[in-house]
Amino acid sequence: MENMILKFNFDNFYGLYTKQLRKFYEIKQIEMANALHVSRSALSKMESNSQEMDAALFDSVLSFIKTIDSNFVFLKDPSILKEYDKWVRDCAYHFVHLTAENILGPLKEFVERTNPHSFAFFHK
Repeated sequence: MENMILKFNFDNFYGLYTKQLRKFYEIKQIEMANALHVSRSALSKMESNSQEMDAALFDSVLSFIKTIDSNFVFLKDPSILKEYDKWVRDCAYHFVHLTAENILGPLKEFVERTNPHSFAFFHK
């Protein structure tokens, strides 16, 4: 289990998260499609993962959301995924050995410094 690292599927993430953002901000699919310069049908397929959304188009989604919510920040640092994996392993270890109280402080600090809009948050 020490070397096990969960693989995060960025290709599936882009469309699913786009749909989540669109619904959260109450954006009509046609409105977002127009902003992204794609057809409504193409956006629908991307949101249902029957068509891939690439990283460049996902960047356009994030830019569009930023125009609606100036406080929106999305962290795109995939290196933090490894840190999350380490925390998952450590938490499992301490849970099994009944020593979870030893890591609660550092775990709380780690979770508080991460952004709920990030690859790592959804991987967790």
